[in-house]
Amino acid sequence: MHYYAIVIVQKNSLNKFEFHINFTDFVGCTAKGETLEVATTNAIKTLNAHIKNLQHNGANSPTPSTLDQIISSKAYSQSNPYCLIGYTP
Repeated sequence: MHYYAIVIVQKNSLNKFEFHINFTDFVGCTAKGETLEVATTNAIKTLNAHIKNLQHNGANSPTPSTLDQIISSKAYSQSNPYCLIGYTP
């Protein structure tokens, strides 16, 4: 299964860039970092922990959303213009 992630670039209170990654199919599954590499590493760890927790509790992973569903989602529409979309294999 492939899950899409929304990557948002924002400036923090110190006027430095931060990268926020949100897996819209997994409620509350988000990560951030000062670089895209750090944010991606954190996101992979967070997603793996989230899936492991679901399995531990006997729950199934959600059905992946389509790209069209992601683009029309509230999470995507409320993001700033520096939003990119990727997917996880």
